Amino acid sequence: MAPPELMDDLIGEILLRLPPEDPECLVRASLVCKPWRRLLSDPRFPRRYREFHGVPPLLGFLHNEDGGRQFFPRFVPVKEASPILNPPPDPHCYILDCRHGRVLLLNGYNPSLIVWDPITNSRQDLGWPKLNYYYRYTAAVLCALDGCDHLGCCGGPFLVVFVVIDFPNELGGDDATTRTYSSETGTWTTGVSSVYLGLPKPGRKMIGSSLLARGALYFILENGRRILKYDLAGCGISVMSPPPLPVGNMVLMKAEGGGLGACGVEGHNLHLWAWRTGPNGIPEWERGRVIQLDIGDLSTKLDVVDFAEGAGSIFIFANKGVFAVDLKSGRARKIGKGGEFKVIFPFMSFYTPSTSLMPTDLFPQS
Repeated sequence: MAPPELMDDLIGEILLRLPPEDPECLVRASLVCKPWRRLLSDPRFPRRYREFHGVPPLLGFLHNEDGGRQFFPRFVPVKEASPILNPPPDPHCYILDCRHGRVLLLNGYNPSLIVWDPITNSRQDLGWPKLNYYYRYTAAVLCALDGCDHLGCCGGPFLVVFVVIDFPNELGGDDATTRTYSSETGTWTTGVSSVYLGLPKPGRKMIGSSLLARGALYFILENGRRILKYDLAGCGISVMSPPPLPVGNMVLMKAEGGGLGACGVEGHNLHLWAWRTGPNGIPEWERGRVIQLDIGDLSTKLDVVDFAEGAGSIFIFANKGVFAVDLKSGRARKIGKGGEFKVIFPFMSFYTPSTSLMPTDLFPQS
């Protein structure tokens, strides 16, 4: 018979290979016997598990459910076996962004921002940035640790970038202004970055979650008529034109190589574009692949709604359902039901039995 230490090593290697996209496997394994539970509860196991599998799995997506006078955060698991997330710190919070295992929430009753980890249920209250009057705003949260692989950066330092569109200025137009919050200092920046947007136009608003690509955050303006760029290193803000895609039916995504990309649906085709440097040294939009979508029939209306950073998937609304399209294979699979919402926030994270989730936790689900 093999020594106990050797048996533990062999069992540990087997447990490492259980699929992260099906968290129920690890939960069931932890219930087999006390030695397996001890192996899975070892603080070293989660890190080894993350390093072995790489990209965190998509556990589900978050969205804001319209309750009439107010919104309620909801979680939709991609599989019945997905873990039930901890409930949000306030049931009346509004989701603004989700990235690197963190969710950025807005407390509308007493305006303040909260960064929340649904796995560990930890939270950090950020207060509210001091800004002039504004009528549109959004924000993004991201890991602030240099060189982080984002496999398990929860609990580490983070940044929040808050973007607002001011009321018309003395020129009769709008400004986009940013403020940043650092968890390391616990304060909002006193200086601001601004860019003039010109005269007000129909549909000027930011939609969906932001995109993080090559040291910059990007936001869609005016339903896709323009793109707002915030440079994280230089703290500069600028506006750029989008590729020729349908207004209101496009999202930002990472192109091959990790740079800025965009995609949109026309009919039953998903058109991919990438922002690249042209032969003359000037950046420009370059047309990419066209993926034929096998969703519904020719009469089915398809709306592209989001992109999962790291997972290489585009999310589409169709036939009152949410579909994930793998950009490599082009295959589409239904991951949940649609509803009275137009924006989703993919939630990607590793789940192991050593996390703080308990069976009694009830995050409202759709």
